Amino acid sequence: MVQESNAGESAKILTETTEKGSTEVNIDVKIGLLHTIAKAIYATPVGKIREAVANAQDNGATWIVILADRTTNSLSIYDNGDGIDRNRFDIIFTSIGYGLLTDEQQAKLSYFGLGLMSIFQLGNSVKLFTNSKSSKEYLQLEVNTMAIFDQKRKGERISNLKNYISINNATEDMRNSLSAPQLDEFIKATFGSMPSNHTEIIIQDLNKADLETICEPEFVDNLRKLLPLKVEPNEPFLKRFTGTEGKSIKALLGDSNFCPTTDVFFGVRGEGLTEVVNGSENNGSKEPEIRQLWKYFPKFRSDIEFPDANVKFRNDATEDFAYYIVHTVAQDLHRNPEDPRENGFWVRNRNYLVKAADFLEKPGPGRRIISPPLRNWIYGEIFHKNMNHFLQVSRSDFLFTENAFLEFREKILEIVYPLDKKMRKIWEEKNKIENNIIKPFAKIAETGGTIDKVKQRLR
Repeated sequence: MVQESNAGESAKILTETTEKGSTEVNIDVKIGLLHTIAKAIYATPVGKIREAVANAQDNGATWIVILADRTTNSLSIYDNGDGIDRNRFDIIFTSIGYGLLTDEQQAKLSYFGLGLMSIFQLGNSVKLFTNSKSSKEYLQLEVNTMAIFDQKRKGERISNLKNYISINNATEDMRNSLSAPQLDEFIKATFGSMPSNHTEIIIQDLNKADLETICEPEFVDNLRKLLPLKVEPNEPFLKRFTGTEGKSIKALLGDSNFCPTTDVFFGVRGEGLTEVVNGSENNGSKEPEIRQLWKYFPKFRSDIEFPDANVKFRNDATEDFAYYIVHTVAQDLHRNPEDPRENGFWVRNRNYLVKAADFLEKPGPGRRIISPPLRNWIYGEIFHKNMNHFLQVSRSDFLFTENAFLEFREKILEIVYPLDKKMRKIWEEKNKIENNIIKPFAKIAETGGTIDKVKQRLR
């Protein structure tokens, strides 16, 4: 006997009593729940592409090429990972988001299933080509995302996804007919040949607003902030260190335990951009179409250096986290101190950006705010080997009641609060000098001030 009970708009609980009297419980989730989760977790194109990179890295990829093509209104994401076989696809689409509920996910950066569907949401149609290392079978996954994310279908069962997704055998010729030829040319020129195992996601009929966002110049920096990228050999920020701690920080940024990296290449094709492959320039173009992305550092003031006294560093092999913090005294470190995205701490999970400075603060009323000097006079990155065990699904908030996070937070506060207290004292003294000496004397020289009035009387 089957009984049905409501569990809200998004799901129904079906209980079936068997002949032996035992009861089986199945949760019938609706597609509308997938809409909500995909939109809430991965709301922006940069977040969706971040998830694609995480999926590829979890799947063994060492490099990824991303090409947005205005001429075909498409986006290609190609990686040299182990590929996906039929069994893996079955798991993904019969249990969307299954990784959130399993211990296996603790070692993963991606929520395969939810994240994959969010990537597909960038366009109205998706074709995914993959050559699996385990099965050697070349497959094409075809997804009608327009149908899946149609609001009219949000009440359908999630099992109905099978009506809008198909898996078939494919050939390399089929992929070549859809993929941008510039992508293959770049891969061959850069790596010598096409990889034997790979996955390429080709998103077609890209949403206009998303395509415009991806093609904007600032999109590259927003992407660089999130991704686990290598440090550029001549990175100006690292040249600022004048003591021995700089060497330790360089070693940390190259430590795969804390900062595993993936080579990511990004390009935009179309609208007057000259086709350039692997840096070879044509028609006087100065900007390569596809280029490697390097780790992002905020745009610091060029006149500031960091001797050992201005650096705090820790990299203990027995701990789960490492960090470096640089600070200045009585002057803003950043070119634009008003931009909160550039200030304070950046917290990373295996070198993926998780949260900016306010990660220490619990949301809601009564939270403690980090003092202004600390935010404007400091920059630091905290790396955690595996932060997933106290992260929420959203990747942007923390489970403040979890012991794992509370212990981690206390360790960081041991560093932050003494530094904050010291720097706030300096800030208060600086304000006294400015308010009581510098500003009053500056007013004397202003137009209409004391000196100006004396000049007028003398005349």
